[in-house]
Amino acid sequence: MKKMSLAEAQAEKKLKINSIATGKEALRRLTAMGIHIDDEIIKLNNPKWGPVLVQNISNGQNKLALGRGLAEKILVEYEN
Repeated sequence: MKKMSLAEAQAEKKLKINSIATGKEALRRLTAMGIHIDDEIIKLNNPKWGPVLVQNISNGQNKLALGRGLAEKILVEYEN
């Protein structure tokens, strides 16, 4: 499957997080928010700018707003 950043992915599609290319502090913040490698998420919106809304379906349906810069560092692929 094709890997892309979360910012590039289409909205309303089931995605799997493959990797997170951030520093230790950003990775710690994502982990504290419940975002981990191999989690399944749904991107809820597809704005051209501003935060990206996601729903983590791997850990209790959390809904989160992630900054665009951070969303560009989260690599995902579409789940079937």
